[in-house]
Amino acid sequence: MKCQMALTLMVPIALAGCAAGSVAGVANSATAAKSGDRSQAGESSQRSGQLLVTKDCRNYTGLAGQQCNITQSSLPALAFATITYKTAADADHNLDTDIVIDPPGNGANVAFGHCRLSLNTGIGACEVNGGRGTFTQFHAQVAVAVAPAGLPFFTWTGTYSYGK
Repeated sequence: MKCQMALTLMVPIALAGCAAGSVAGVANSATAAKSGDRSQAGESSQRSGQLLVTKDCRNYTGLAGQQCNITQSSLPALAFATITYKTAADADHNLDTDIVIDPPGNGANVAFGHCRLSLNTGIGACEVNGGRGTFTQFHAQVAVAVAPAGLPFFTWTGTYSYGK
């Protein structure tokens, strides 16, 4: 019982890290993405750059199929996306799972990746390689950490590019 309770308490903390980051000045990008304007949200973005994301994982408890939500992103195509974790955390509170990043809209734009992190520390890394629609040739490598705002918010800090 104690182990199960510890996992339930730790998982939101660490997992949130797989996608969060405090980012300023993304209001216009986020508004475009939320409204479903993919011409602004994806295609007009730079082909590569710094990626800063903040993720809210308050509803994540470490089970397969659970989600966190991107609340801020320096890349408009990721604004307000949902991140689904395919595999549950293991008994040692480690997460090694494929992810699906699904921005708002009709589901035509989806990115696929993989995250590895410790739910005990909230530290890890994620890599995204391709997807559908806007994300067909999308690549990102990010470090995961607890956001400055604290749990259940996490950051992704790294780089992204479009192309082969």
